[in-house]
Amino acid sequence: MNHTHTSTLPSSLFFVLFATLAVLVCVYLYLIQSSVVSVMERRSYETRASQLESELATLESSYVRLIGSITLADATARGFVDVSKATGYALTKTPAAGVAMRHGN
Repeated sequence: MNHTHTSTLPSSLFFVLFATLAVLVCVYLYLIQSSVVSVMERRSYETRASQLESELATLESSYVRLIGSITLADATARGFVDVSKATGYALTKTPAAGVAMRHGN
């Protein structure tokens, strides 16, 4: 009886170790696969960011070109008014330095 009890212990221990090894291999493969997918996604995002930066540069150059092509005649044709010579300033009768707030009195 004692002989059969000791022979089942190594086989059950072998099964537990084999199952643990199988689980660890599965976890390892999952982590490797997850890392590969993350690297591929990062490359995809970097490519998209590069495309967006190029698109933005094109739009900025178009904007600068359009701003430089606006003339006073174009602006007045669209209803804008030249106010560069009609600049006025708001004046007060008392200087701003004469107004103060007191604390504690």
